[in-house]
Amino acid sequence: MSIQNNKTEILDSIKNTNQCQRNWEKTPVTPEDIQFFKSVLENVPKKQGQIFHEVLFIENQVLIKKLYSYAREQDYKFAHNPQVNAPLLVVYVPYTEEHLETISKDVLNNFNKVVDQNTSFPYFGVDITTSMGMHMGILALAANQIGYKTGFCSCFNKKFRKTIERLITKDKIETDGMLCLGIGLANQNIDYNYDENLKTRIFSHKNVWSDNNIRHIK
Repeated sequence: MSIQNNKTEILDSIKNTNQCQRNWEKTPVTPEDIQFFKSVLENVPKKQGQIFHEVLFIENQVLIKKLYSYAREQDYKFAHNPQVNAPLLVVYVPYTEEHLETISKDVLNNFNKVVDQNTSFPYFGVDITTSMGMHMGILALAANQIGYKTGFCSCFNKKFRKTIERLITKDKIETDGMLCLGIGLANQNIDYNYDENLKTRIFSHKNVWSDNNIRHIK
């Protein structure tokens, strides 16, 4: 395959990630592909090589259906984020500040041993969101490159957070800053943004870049 064809396929996959898939075939994601996705996350860039989150790969459709019903703003009456109701749901759950302080101390001690000096190395909330964005963006691209569709969601109510807390070590994580990615095969019979539950299309902003957004400095 030529380099140019590779570029074209990569760009097409990136364009696919722009579309938040809101309806799905019921075909499960294969175990081989799930293992591939785990390997992707194990090898993505990490600040100082550190991990800032727990990651859940959820296949249980009863649990996913429950999480879908809770994937909405606190006062909304109806679920309206069907990208969560996917064959595979990946949930990134940030660590607490207290747990990150422990990580920071470990990194600092190792760093000071190497350079033979005493310095500080704090972690901030922006490190969590930066890491999460990099990881989930690369995961979405990888999924689209092997034929799946994806949809991001960061809209949850209290019941969603409580459900996640029961699945994970509660004292280490903070559920307010979670990010989800639905992965699966698209329902080819309807538009990607059609919500089968609400029987309507979900509006999406057009993602349009211009010379004012991207600058080339030589």
